[in-house]
Amino acid sequence: MELKKLMEYCINKWNRKTESDERIKKVEEYFEKWFSNIPEKYKPMVEILIKNLEYYPRRIVNEYLKDLHKELLKKGNISEENTIYVFIKSKRGITNSSIDYWVEYKSLNILNSNICFEDMCLITDEQWKYIDNIVFIDDFCGTGNTFTKEIEKFKVKYIGKKIFFITIETTEESLKNIENYKKDNNLLIIPLYISVKKKVFEQNLFTDDELAKQSLVNLSNEYKIPENCHFGYDDSQSLVAFYNNTPNNTIGLIRYDTNNYKSLFPRKNDKKPYWQTMKKNKKERQSENYNNKKRKGEKYE
Repeated sequence: MELKKLMEYCINKWNRKTESDERIKKVEEYFEKWFSNIPEKYKPMVEILIKNLEYYPRRIVNEYLKDLHKELLKKGNISEENTIYVFIKSKRGITNSSIDYWVEYKSLNILNSNICFEDMCLITDEQWKYIDNIVFIDDFCGTGNTFTKEIEKFKVKYIGKKIFFITIETTEESLKNIENYKKDNNLLIIPLYISVKKKVFEQNLFTDDELAKQSLVNLSNEYKIPENCHFGYDDSQSLVAFYNNTPNNTIGLIRYDTNNYKSLFPRKNDKKPYWQTMKKNKKERQSENYNNKKRKGEKYE
């Protein structure tokens, strides 16, 4: 496909009949240069990938979050008296996409703030007796591992209750993993989502999937993209980006920047303030001093 037509096709698809948001405007500025810099032998493979990437603008996400809440209410026995709304916490205790979407969901659907919990540790055993439904909210689920790890924290509390997991997009693999997890742990988990996808190289997009996979590996290596990012986190093989960020499940070529490559939908990599890196920097300095002295044959103390 001619470059300008390819760009037009992709932008129209990603805008979903809306005006370009700030993220897509940046993509429009860079798209032609980005694709032109791809070596010719890889362009057919990359064209198929980029044409199949899903992008979710904020206005569309908000519509979906309202639609998903309506679906939730159809499940019956959902009320302010027996339901709480929560998010999946980050390992480092900082904000993440799940928190962002929880806030949006709460605002769009005018939820009672007293049933939207930032910390379930504050719910007493007596209060848990009245809770029948726990609703988790996130943007995307690639493998289900992050979600099930979150469930583990309060697993005993969830027995006999309904756990709803609301996402914009999910994958077949994550649904299978969650299904297996709930059976193994005797839990009632109900995923609610807008779209479900297979892994990229299981969608029959290419004449030869294995050849296309190897081409992606070769191109990723040329761009110095780390091996564990070639196919996304835990081999998710996802092609998805949102207005606020790109999941690490998305293949590296789409979202991973290196010294000699600028991706089209880069994942946010906010710089840590100095006080968060002091311990790491100290260890790195000690390691560097040790290696320098070792090379000189000096005793290290």
